[in-house]
Amino acid sequence: MKLRLGNKITVSLISSITAFGFLMNCNTYPVKAKVNNGSEWVDLNNDGYVDKDKLSTEEKEKSDKRVAEIDAYFEKIASKKAKLKAAKNKAKETNENKDLKQINIEINTLETEINSLKDNIHSNIGLVKVSDTSDPESLPVEEDQTVPFIGGTDPEFDGIDQVVEEDNSEIIPEASGASDVSLDGSIYYDVWNPGRWVITGEWDWLNNDWSDDKSGTGDVGKLEGFGLIVDEDTDIYSHSINTYWSWDGIKSTPINIYNDKSEDDNGWGWKWQDRIASQKTSSGTNVETYNSGSGIATLHVKFEASSTGSGDIVEATAKIGHTYSYTTITDVTFSNSGIGFTYSSVNARWSDTENWPIEL
Repeated sequence: MKLRLGNKITVSLISSITAFGFLMNCNTYPVKAKVNNGSEWVDLNNDGYVDKDKLSTEEKEKSDKRVAEIDAYFEKIASKKAKLKAAKNKAKETNENKDLKQINIEINTLETEINSLKDNIHSNIGLVKVSDTSDPESLPVEEDQTVPFIGGTDPEFDGIDQVVEEDNSEIIPEASGASDVSLDGSIYYDVWNPGRWVITGEWDWLNNDWSDDKSGTGDVGKLEGFGLIVDEDTDIYSHSINTYWSWDGIKSTPINIYNDKSEDDNGWGWKWQDRIASQKTSSGTNVETYNSGSGIATLHVKFEASSTGSGDIVEATAKIGHTYSYTTITDVTFSNSGIGFTYSSVNARWSDTENWPIEL
């Protein structure tokens, strides 16, 4: 969905600003690739990936370093947000005034740091967040569009949840639900590397209802899923995802992440095993903590259509799929405007999706 909204001052003008500040707690400057010397990202074989083998060694190293520092910046924000949520939860549970005072100091510090990282993202890392034009009250609420399909993933149903086989087992009551999770998505323009964009998608559990999906500790169902797309064809240079423990906000990203690339060249999907663990608190008691309490995914892309740019509206979509009991997600499918999960069962699973029309 690409709309032109008249003449706009292009975000590339912002590149004239010279605030090349250091990354917070980082000793490197933002890296500017030599895009004006004939080494821009290209996808000559049209497979949706940037042809890294077409880049010089120097250019690839610079692009890799640029991706790493941007991802580290978003990871820092996401980590502090996870720790902030954890601190607020702890504040609700403590009865000791001394502990509560210390927690409130931590909350205030984290809120200040998060706001500073967000407000200074241009001067710190050379990115500009583009505007979200959506009106939440005007957006349609997605209904469950799960359809049965035997024998694998049917391309006709890309972007719609489906079940890979008939399931005559006993229906398992839903414990947690889609309303327990919030989603957010954004698009950023890379000021120092014109024509390159960063797409982010985040999820956050609003409560501990994940504990209703598993008695005690261990794996919660089978594979969890998350997808992130835009409604434009892109060439993807890099993708990443990070997850965080619910109790203390520490990064919990599993070693095994299973990837699904969009055949429409517009996004990416990830699958991993979520689980509940036991953690000892400072008072010596044990609490349950969830390794997917929140998370963030990033895509580093350029739009295939050179005409896509300032003044256009591009829609970003994020979707999470949650399973419990014996259900798993076998595949993540995509259409130009939707993300679908292929479930192994009609039972013990749910998904939630949101989209954001964003003016570049």
